[in-house]
Amino acid sequence: MAAAAKLFNCTPRSRGMKGIMFKARLLCPGLLMLVVIALTIPMSFFEYVPWMEGDMASRVMEPVLVCEEIIYKEIGEMSLRFDIYRSSEISASPHMAPVVVYVHGGAWVVGDKRSGLRLAWPMLEALCSKGFVFVSTDYRLANTYTKFPAPVEDVRDTVRYLKKNADQLGIDSERIALMGVSAGGHLALMAALAPDDSLGGDPELCTYSGRVRAVVSWCGPTDLRIEQHRTPIREILVAELVGQPFQNDSYLYSAASPAAYVSSASPPILLLHSEEDSLVPYGQAQCMYEQAMVVGADVMLISIKNSGHVYKKIDDREIQPGLEDILKLIADYIERQLGLAFGPCEHR
Repeated sequence: MAAAAKLFNCTPRSRGMKGIMFKARLLCPGLLMLVVIALTIPMSFFEYVPWMEGDMASRVMEPVLVCEEIIYKEIGEMSLRFDIYRSSEISASPHMAPVVVYVHGGAWVVGDKRSGLRLAWPMLEALCSKGFVFVSTDYRLANTYTKFPAPVEDVRDTVRYLKKNADQLGIDSERIALMGVSAGGHLALMAALAPDDSLGGDPELCTYSGRVRAVVSWCGPTDLRIEQHRTPIREILVAELVGQPFQNDSYLYSAASPAAYVSSASPPILLLHSEEDSLVPYGQAQCMYEQAMVVGADVMLISIKNSGHVYKKIDDREIQPGLEDILKLIADYIERQLGLAFGPCEHR
């Protein structure tokens, strides 16, 4: 890891949640109305998060080795980057570490690689303490000039870059999982399930496989074709990603639907979804689960009761499972699929 730290300018530090603040990237002023709508989405993730109150708001993770702003691809004058988190106490281990790639939400139009980490912080903390590497990546946001499949290509190119530079980074290129929340869940599923030679990507990275060992989607859209799941707001946001209304190009909506790609050869899939989600209906997860079962894919669905989108309290009822339990379920699932960080990989 010493070589990796030098090559990628990694610096050991203690990093707390104070540094993980929501920051919107707005690339097209003409989308102001959409941004106002979408801003309510990522910010709602942060409501009723217990470790963000009182003294817990300054909670500091054990010392980690942070590699920030690593450029994984360049498109014209735009540089796309990711951050790496790993425990500095075990960074010198000779073992190649398994990796979790985190894809942020924000209705495909807002957010960045730090915008969702406050919600997932205990999971990041737990995985790093066990020797996992946690990568949070940026991708091109949908706007007037950027449409599907650009964001999916970026997520997949993140995986390809990690595989290309696995030795320098001290990671196991065969043990990578994708995880996303909301729109990030959709992109994670697309990157994991679509054929490896589809949707394109950076020519310098396309020689490397974008396949992963597992994928986790928390309240992510799975099938953009389902008519009864459309509302005016959803149709506006999805059309902003795809580029046009459903009635103009139903084939493109199918191409942008993870459910269209699931098969018996798909990596293991964990779906988490709120039963009372008013933004991305619970039926999206149900349909994906049923389709995966029909084709013989390895899939698990965890239903979250009494919650709105992702983890949002909607009345006096207690959300079940609780947030810490949900994050532990995800961390345990990832560990089962990728194997122990400090032992032989248990290949499926």
